Amino acid sequence: MKKRATQEKKKNTKKKKMTTQLFSKAQKKIEKLRNTLKDQSIIAKGSVTKEMLVLASKQVEHHAPKFAILVDDDEITCDSLEPLLEELFEYLQSIVNCSKGIITQQYSGESLKKQSMETSDHVLTTFAALLKGIAEQKPKQEINTLVGEVWEVLKEYENTPLTNEEAIKRAILTNSKFLKDAIDEISQQENEDKENQNNEEENQQNNGGIEDDDEDDFGGSSENLTENQKHLFSLCKKHIQLVYDSVRRLGIYIGILKIEESSTEIVDWMERIVNLTEKLPEYVDNFVCVFYDDFSVEEFTEELKKLRRLVDALLEQAGTLEIVSIKNKSKKKSTKTTAEVVEET
Repeated sequence: MKKRATQEKKKNTKKKKMTTQLFSKAQKKIEKLRNTLKDQSIIAKGSVTKEMLVLASKQVEHHAPKFAILVDDDEITCDSLEPLLEELFEYLQSIVNCSKGIITQQYSGESLKKQSMETSDHVLTTFAALLKGIAEQKPKQEINTLVGEVWEVLKEYENTPLTNEEAIKRAILTNSKFLKDAIDEISQQENEDKENQNNEEENQQNNGGIEDDDEDDFGGSSENLTENQKHLFSLCKKHIQLVYDSVRRLGIYIGILKIEESSTEIVDWMERIVNLTEKLPEYVDNFVCVFYDDFSVEEFTEELKKLRRLVDALLEQAGTLEIVSIKNKSKKKSTKTTAEVVEET
């Protein structure tokens, strides 16, 4: 019995050593693929379609569970693992090639480059984590979780944008999500204030209608200051909602444009809009934070002015969309300005 236990221990040690060495090599190959992805001097030939992204994704998706199953096999050998790894690298190479192809088949703005590289890199790093977990002989439940994470990032990869318009629309809409979070936060605070007010009124009734008339630090009654803050809080929410709606309309409008591949000027123009929307979260955060510090109307007004200046700069940068329509032969000429587009309901 003791001899059998010793043999089993030696067998497991040998198996662990073998898988560790193999997966260490695999990690290096994956890192090499990541470097290929980042190297802008490496160009992929041919055009990339949605079908190609899905095919590359499905190949990796079907391959991931094979490692978890095979490693459970007590009779696992290098001969059985190496072909599986080689096949994996071939599929991961397809993932990288598609991303490189998207970037090099057209003039690519920063949004398209960033999103195309990020989705592929997420696939590579997540699969590397799976191989590491297998090499370290993590519990089966953890391995299954890692396989699930690979599948999740593959879904993201399948939705990689293929054009500048798609990528820029996604970037703008992503940046606008923070505004929605701020609106929800303000709404939650308003509901809490309303609930607190109802509780206070109930307590006053229980205390025979007695109120505390002590003055606050601003020289007025606490009740008056609270009402003032409520009004400004509502105004804050209204302004952020207007910015949110306008930015989303702008993003959606850009997403439906059809831009000629040679229109590098227009792609760069749209990227400047993306850069401005990236500043929105910081400006809105500062605006909302006024209510959580030592509140003052002056500070509220100043932060509101800053936010308005940023929105004005956004609309000014967007400028007229007539140039897009002129260069786009498949669309009718339009004289609408971006300001008119985002203000339409």
